[in-house]
Amino acid sequence: MLAGLVMAAAAAHAPLPATLAAPLLDPANPFSCLLRADGGRAVIAASAEALIVLPPAATAAGQTLVIPRQAVARIEDLPEPTRAALYRAADAAGRAQQAAFGATGFTVVAAVAGNGPGRSFPAHLHIVPRYDGTGPADAQSHAGAERLKASLSW
Repeated sequence: MLAGLVMAAAAAHAPLPATLAAPLLDPANPFSCLLRADGGRAVIAASAEALIVLPPAATAAGQTLVIPRQAVARIEDLPEPTRAALYRAADAAGRAQQAAFGATGFTVVAAVAGNGPGRSFPAHLHIVPRYDGTGPADAQSHAGAERLKASLSW
C-alpha cells in the first residue's frame, strides 16, 4: 500500500496544498510523495525542524511518524539541535496519543535508510502507542488525525 501511494504521487506530480507548500520537504524526499498523495491531510503538526504525520499504514492505532525536514540516512547525521527538536516532537506526539486515544504509553523507534521495508526512505521516527487492549478503530483516519491535532502541545 505504501509503495503504491508513493508511486501514484510520483507519477501524478501532484502539488502540495498551499498550507503545506515548500519548504515542507525537499520534493525528492519520498515523504513528500506521500504527503502529496494524501493532500497533506495526514500532517498533524509542523515546526522548522520536523513534521508529525499520520502514516498511511500503521502497526498500532494512532501511530505517528516524526520526519525531519532535512533528509539524512541516520538520525545521528542531523545537527544536535535538530535531533533534540526531533525527539521533543516525538514526546509531544506520544503524549497526544495518550490524550486523544487513551494510550497507556508509547515507544519511539528510529528508522534509518537501509533497514526495514522502506529502504529508500530517509531517517525518521515511529511513535507507536501502547494500549492495554486494542486502540480506537478510527485512530488512523482523518478524524483520528483531528483528535491528535486537538490533543497536541508542541
